Amino acid sequence: MFIFRSAVLCFLAFLISCGRGASIDAPQDELFITLPATDSLLIVDPLNQSEISRVKIGKLPHNMRLSPDGSKVYIALVGSQAVAEVDSSSGELLQTFLTDSVPMKRADDSPIEPHVLQQADLHTSCFDCHNGKENGAKPVIVGTRPFGLTVTEDNLLIVANTLSANINFINLLNGEIIRSIDIAPSGDAHEPTELAILENRLYVTVRPTLPSTAVSELRAYDIESGVLLSQTDVGSAVTALEIDAENNLIYTTNFESNTLDKFGLNTELIESFTVGDGPFGLNLEDDNLLVANYYNNSISKISLLNKEVQTQLLKTEDQQFPNPTHMIRSWDQEKIYLISGGTTGYLLTLDAEKLAIVSNMEIDSLPFDVINIKK
Repeated sequence: MFIFRSAVLCFLAFLISCGRGASIDAPQDELFITLPATDSLLIVDPLNQSEISRVKIGKLPHNMRLSPDGSKVYIALVGSQAVAEVDSSSGELLQTFLTDSVPMKRADDSPIEPHVLQQADLHTSCFDCHNGKENGAKPVIVGTRPFGLTVTEDNLLIVANTLSANINFINLLNGEIIRSIDIAPSGDAHEPTELAILENRLYVTVRPTLPSTAVSELRAYDIESGVLLSQTDVGSAVTALEIDAENNLIYTTNFESNTLDKFGLNTELIESFTVGDGPFGLNLEDDNLLVANYYNNSISKISLLNKEVQTQLLKTEDQQFPNPTHMIRSWDQEKIYLISGGTTGYLLTLDAEKLAIVSNMEIDSLPFDVINIKK
């Protein structure tokens, strides 16, 4: 009898441990982090606080998006007029796509001889030549500054080019730009930055050239026709754009006005929250919003139920972590992985409930975006 009860207790203990995430089948976190200062993608094991690999992908990698099936990661190469496609399992750079046409002639119709000689229009990234190497073409940073991006279920990569003020739709099967939306200026707002899709609408944030305290805009376009459906003023220097598809809501952070705004499908403002100084990246989970406050080195937690805003400085007893940019949750939802984007960069792990820093890992200077790949 004693042996039987012991066996049952051991079995129950095993089941409980599995329920707490001890199962070998539980998903593991693997983080992809963009490093604009070194033109690289860094892959990190956050559990062991260790670097898995890194790869040069192009000039100034910033925003990342995961493909709908999770097999690829797409990274905007701001200084190379391109997007990198990376295998999410191996971290291997698979290919690049130009996000706008390469000019072969100047405004006076004279040929750009280096582009003609190098057949620049046949390359898939300006990084092939403008790569910062000793014999590389000058200037190092070139192109129309692709920034915001999103990927559709039918193999379309959509990219916002801030300098050329257009949004291009790229066929991922052949890299061809198949159509465009020109972003007309409105007041000082003229640069398309972030993109998101909800139903048949493409949402676009449009802001002035920074630094500026003039208002930005949130616009909705019909994703098939490119027709402008609605537009609304948002706070100064709009930064992040996130979608709550379950509730048909859109959120933006506004860097210079220290606000987070909530909108409906037709870009109508529903409510606004004041958060910390310099709100940047945000993350939505259930009834809470998290916002990284770049200027005052903090993170804000907003309850969408009682409207309370809780702000916590990013510091431990002996260290403060500056300039948070973007964040992502662990697959078990118990942790927040947050980028501290100072001249000494850190990957911070926070308790999702208390927002306390659990651990920190020093990484390269000026890291920017982070996504979590389920392993």
